[in-house]
Amino acid sequence: MRVFAPVRIFLAVGLFGLALVVAAVVLATRQPWLGLDLRLDDTGQAVLIEKSEGPAVLISEWYRLEGVEGEDGVRVPVGPTTIIEEPDQLSDFDTLDRFRAEQDGIARAMRSDLVTLHLAAPGDVTREVTVTPRPHRPISDLPAMFWVQVFVGLSGILIGGWIWSLAPGRRPQAFLMLTGVGLALSSTAAAIYSTRELALPASYFQVLGPLNLTGSLTFGAGVIGLFLSYPAQIGPRWLALVQVGVIAAWLVGAFTRVIPDYTFAYQLPIATAMLVLVLLVALQFRRARKAKDLPARAALRLFGLSVLIGAGSFVGLVTVPQLLGLEAQVSQGYAFTLFLICYLGLALAVRRHRIFNLDQWAFRILFFAVGALFLVCLDAALIYGLSLERAPALGIALFTVAFFYLPFREAVSRRFARWRGQTTVEAFFRDVSTVALTKDPQEQALRWDELLQAMFQPLFIETGPNVTEHAELAGEGVFLVLPAVAPLPSRQLKWAAGGRRLFSDSDVQKAEELVDILSQLIESRKAYETGAAEERSRIARDIHDNIGIQLLGALHSQDPKRKDVLIRETLADLREIIDNQTGPGLDLGNLIADLRLELSEVLEAAGLLVNWPLGANLTGYNLSPRIAHALRSVLRECVNNAIRHAGAREVGVGFDVQKGHVRITVTDDGRGFDPNADVFGQGVQNMLVRVSALGGHLKVSPAAPGTERPGTHILVDLPLMRGAIDDDDDGMMEAAQ
Repeated sequence: MRVFAPVRIFLAVGLFGLALVVAAVVLATRQPWLGLDLRLDDTGQAVLIEKSEGPAVLISEWYRLEGVEGEDGVRVPVGPTTIIEEPDQLSDFDTLDRFRAEQDGIARAMRSDLVTLHLAAPGDVTREVTVTPRPHRPISDLPAMFWVQVFVGLSGILIGGWIWSLAPGRRPQAFLMLTGVGLALSSTAAAIYSTRELALPASYFQVLGPLNLTGSLTFGAGVIGLFLSYPAQIGPRWLALVQVGVIAAWLVGAFTRVIPDYTFAYQLPIATAMLVLVLLVALQFRRARKAKDLPARAALRLFGLSVLIGAGSFVGLVTVPQLLGLEAQVSQGYAFTLFLICYLGLALAVRRHRIFNLDQWAFRILFFAVGALFLVCLDAALIYGLSLERAPALGIALFTVAFFYLPFREAVSRRFARWRGQTTVEAFFRDVSTVALTKDPQEQALRWDELLQAMFQPLFIETGPNVTEHAELAGEGVFLVLPAVAPLPSRQLKWAAGGRRLFSDSDVQKAEELVDILSQLIESRKAYETGAAEERSRIARDIHDNIGIQLLGALHSQDPKRKDVLIRETLADLREIIDNQTGPGLDLGNLIADLRLELSEVLEAAGLLVNWPLGANLTGYNLSPRIAHALRSVLRECVNNAIRHAGAREVGVGFDVQKGHVRITVTDDGRGFDPNADVFGQGVQNMLVRVSALGGHLKVSPAAPGTERPGTHILVDLPLMRGAIDDDDDGMMEAAQ
C-alpha cells in the first residue's frame, strides 16, 4: 500500500482545498442580496449603481447610492470606503474600526425584510426605494474576481500538496506545501470579502482580515524556508524554524495591536519577507555557481526567478504602494494570479530539471489525483446543484470521467511525451547494436550521431572534450557531454527536444546507460573477433602439424589397407581439429606406441632410417587431452620437418619421464641450420606456442655443431602429473598467448 501513499496524501490535501472552496462559496452566498453592482464614480467620492437586477431591478442605473436603512430606521451612510476591495489599504486601526462598524450596520440593515435605499439621481435629485432582499446571494452573481482568487488558492494548495505528497519527510517539500496552504488561506479569505455585494458583518472581517494576513505571511515563511534549504542548506537548519517563529510573533503583535501602526503591522512584514527572499535566491545562485552545480543553477534560474517574478510583482504592485500610502496599481483580486507564475515555474522545473529529484512519474500521480478530485466535485455538483439522486449522479460522474477526462489525460500525456523528446534506452537497443557491429569508423560515427539525434533530438551534435569519463551536463543543462567510446570520439549535444528544453539528470542517466551498452557491445565484438582469430590460428596450427604428416604417410604407404587406415585416421583428426575436441585422457605408454608405429612407417616410406628405441616403461602416466594432443602435434611436426627440410638420412626419437616431466628428444643428421642467420618457420613457431601454453619448454639447436652435417636437435620438456588429468585448457592458452 505504500505505493499509493502519495496519492492518498494528495487526495487528502485536495479535499482540504475543496473544503476551503466550498466554505468560501457558502459564506459568500449566505448573505442577503439586493441585486446591485456598484462602483466609484470618476471622482472617486461617490458610489454609483452600475447594474441592477433581482430585487433592485427597477432602480435606474448610474444612480448614486448614499445610504442604506433597515426596518429599525437607522440609516447607514454609504461612501467610497464602503466598497473598498481590501481593508488593508486603510491608514490606521481607528479607520479600520470605523469601516468594520459601518459594514456591520449595513449588514444588519440588509437582513431586514424591507431595506430602504437612499439614492441620488443626476442633478442631485434624491429619492428612496424600498426593496425586499433575497436571503441568499445567487452563486451566479459571484463575480469573476471571486472565482479567480478561489482558483489561485486551490491551485497553490494542490501543487504544494502534489510535491509534498511525493516526499513528505523532506523539509524543502514541506515548506513548499506551507506556501500552498498560505496562498489558499490568503486568496480564499480575500475572495469572500473583496467581492461582497455591499457589506459583511463585522465578525466576518474580524476573522477574514487576519486570516488573509496569516495566509500571506505563511506563504512568505514557506518560501523563505524553502530557499533556506533548497537547493543547498543556507545556515543552520534551525534558522528556518526561527524565521517561522518570528513571523508568528509578528502576527500576534498585529492582531493584538501591540504593534500600534496599522501599515507597519500589516504591510511591512510582507515587503520585508520579499526582500529576504530576494537575498536568499541570490545566495543560492552564488553557491551553485561557486560549486559549479549546473543542475541547481538551471533549476534556480527557472524556479527561483519565477518565484521572484510572481511574488515580487504582487508585492510591487499591491503591497509597496499601500506601504507608501498610495493606491494599489492593480486589483488585488486579479493580482493573485501573479502567484501562479511561481507554481508554473515549479511545474516546468520538475519537468525539465527534475527539481526536488522528482521524475516524470510524478505527473502521473498528479493526473490520477486530479481525476479523483474531479469525480468527487462532479458528483457533489450533480447532487447538490441539480438535486439528482445519489446513484444517477455517481453514474453520470463516472461516465464523464471515463469518456472525457481519461482520454484527455491520455492525449496530454502523449503530447507531453513528444514535448520531452525522450524515450527509453531499451527502445534503441537494436540501433546501439548496429553501431557497435559497424566496422567502418566513419560509418560507425555517422550511425552513432543518428542514434543520439533520434533519442535526444538535440539542435546540434559536435565533438566534445575527451577529458570526461562519464556523461555530464554543461552550460547549466544547455549541453550534454558523452565520453569517448573507442574508436568513437566524445560527443557534445546542445539543446534537447529540438531546442524546447534543457538537458536534465534523466538525460544524463539515459546517456550513461547508452554509453555503457555501446561500450559493452564493442568490447564483445572485439572479444569475438579476437576469439575467432585465435580459433583460426589454432585450426591452422593443428592442420599444419598433424594433417600434413598423416597425408604424407598415406601417400608413401605401399600397403593399400594401411593407406586406408591412415586416411581414416586423418579424417578423424580433421573432425577433432574443427570441433576443438579431444578424446579422454590417454596412457603415455599407449600414446607413444601408437605414434612410434605411425611415424616410423612414414619415415621408412620416405627412405629415412629410424632410431626409436622402446625406452623405459612409460605406462601408468595418464595424460590430459591437451598434453596428449600437444605431444602428437609436436612429434608429427618434428618428423615432417626432418622429411621435408633437413635432408637427413636418419632420425632418432627418445622419451623419458623425470620428476613429473616428460622429455622428448628428436634428432636428425641433416644439413642443420645457422642459429645466427636462419629464421624458424611456421612449424617451429606452432610448436613453441603449444609447449608454452602447457607451461613447458622447447629448445632447437644443432645436433653436432661444427661438423659438415650438424643436423638438428629438438628438446621438448612438458610438466606431467602421474595418475592425474589436467583439464585447465583455457588458462593455459591465455598464458601462452
